[in-house]
Amino acid sequence: GEWGPAAGVPHHIFSSIINTTIRKNLRVGLTATARTGTPYNITTGRDENGDTVFNDRPDGVSRNTGTTKGMWDMGGRVSYAFGFGQRPAGPGMGGGPTVVIQRVGAVGGGGDMLNAIGGGGAEDKRVRFELYVSAQNLLNHVNSIGYSGVMTSPFFGEPTAAMPARRIDLGVRLGF
Repeated sequence: GEWGPAAGVPHHIFSSIINTTIRKNLRVGLTATARTGTPYNITTGRDENGDTVFNDRPDGVSRNTGTTKGMWDMGGRVSYAFGFGQRPAGPGMGGGPTVVIQRVGAVGGGGDMLNAIGGGGAEDKRVRFELYVSAQNLLNHVNSIGYSGVMTSPFFGEPTAAMPARRIDLGVRLGF
């Protein structure tokens, strides 16, 4: 009787990344992600069986039978790289550390999915700089979360929160 879908795990997920060089040292990247709704538990909000735990489900309702709305998101990144100096020749020379300085300016909230995609340009230089603009939730689409499964709640079956709004980061990467 307790078998059911895992809470918070969508049945289908689609993800796509496009990353290309437009001109020498100028790169553009786009991401798109979509997923179906996720299961959540429906409860009565009362202690039907007298065990002092208020997590009882209505008769005939199995575990995690509620389903949230699907979600989707798009992100983008534009970067320009330049450098100077000659990279040392020989095996094992070059490809040194990269220092990332990001969030020079930021608007909104969210994760930086495209930061790892960047790079490119000026690879043959001793010191490389990359300037970039990265955006998450590029179209500022509302992705609802936190659905209430308590039947006695005025928010039953409704979302109570949302994923972060659009976020724009400006940054500099330094490689040597």
